[in-house]
Amino acid sequence: MFAIGWITCLWPGLPRLWWRGDWRALLGASAFAAALNLGLFSGLLWRQSLPGWLVVAGWAAIGLIWVVCAWHGWWLLPKLRGDSPSSEKEGLFVRAQQEYLNRHWLEAEELLAQLLACRDQDAEARLMLATLYRHTKRFAEADECLTRLERMDSGDRWCLEAARERRLLKDLAAAVLPMTDKCEDDFKDSFFADEGMEGKAVAGTRRVA
Repeated sequence: MFAIGWITCLWPGLPRLWWRGDWRALLGASAFAAALNLGLFSGLLWRQSLPGWLVVAGWAAIGLIWVVCAWHGWWLLPKLRGDSPSSEKEGLFVRAQQEYLNRHWLEAEELLAQLLACRDQDAEARLMLATLYRHTKRFAEADECLTRLERMDSGDRWCLEAARERRLLKDLAAAVLPMTDKCEDDFKDSFFADEGMEGKAVAGTRRVA
């Protein structure tokens, strides 16, 4: 996966499209593909009808655009992958960790959401968010966080922690969900029992009348 990251730099617009899903980058990638196809047609099919200098200038422009975009993608890739921590982002993580340890779940979740919006590939923040979801019994969201963590390039470093978290999540869900179902069944039984008593009372009132 590491090699794939750098290969994406070889096509203009592909790094942002691949790592961030930025569909605006698709326009740039498509424009470069159109320019490349135009250059091929010009050099192979329209060679006799176009001045030589124009074909050479076109290919020089395409080559220059490719070099500049490849360099820019290489420079931008660590930021897109979340590999280059800044002091501001690290501050968000430290604050989120403090709120988490104080069991201020809402504040910690908001800080982690801000951090992941900027660094989607931050495996440590993703793992903390999954743990937070487990504490607040949001099992589906916790499972989704762990799945995304396992698919990250840096997820291999956290495979043991993710596996442990998934076991804890499974155990808690197995303990909580049957209890929830039992409470719901008890409520329904109590509700219908009350309805039956009320019906009998009404019927008795009617007989007396």
